[in-house]
Amino acid sequence: MNDPYHPERLHTRAVKTPYGLAVQDTLLFVANGENGYSLYRTIGTGEPELIGQWNDYPVKDFIRQGIRLYMRGFHAVYIVNVDNPEEPEVVFTNQQGAGP
Repeated sequence: MNDPYHPERLHTRAVKTPYGLAVQDTLLFVANGENGYSLYRTIGTGEPELIGQWNDYPVKDFIRQGIRLYMRGFHAVYIVNVDNPEEPEVVFTNQQGAGP
């Protein structure tokens, strides 16, 4: 950002149910609620490129730290190995209550 007092919008993408975001380097993780999450690659000022979508687990929010993505669902917490973000692997699940 050249001037933090006068930000410039680069892109807008309509999403059905945006909940939370996580960013690391050029990767943008978008939580889609009951529809899981999407992963985009952002490079420069070009249009973000959709890399993949995963709807195995509902996702409301997450935190990315290193090779781990800590995801909060509606009734569960998931820890996902994203060493290779295009092939995420759930390494821990703590489900509470009834339902996903």
